[in-house]
Amino acid sequence: MFRWRGRGALRPLSSVWRVTELAPDGSWAVIEFSKSLLTPAGIDVVVLDERSGEPAVLDAARRVGAGLGAPEVPRPAE
Repeated sequence: MFRWRGRGALRPLSSVWRVTELAPDGSWAVIEFSKSLLTPAGIDVVVLDERSGEPAVLDAARRVGAGLGAPEVPRPAE
């Protein structure tokens, strides 16, 4: 668990983040975060930048996101 706290003008804001799923090889992760004064609670599926060009990694991350009800992410143009 990680508690994000704003700085400066964002000081009144805070949100709790936690990694709820992680790829066995660490290439992607699911991060859940609580609501703040300005944003709703949500879920992000993130992919390591150096692995973002690998179709198998992107497909796995898309499957996890779809299982969580996330909208489909467009595939990059080839």
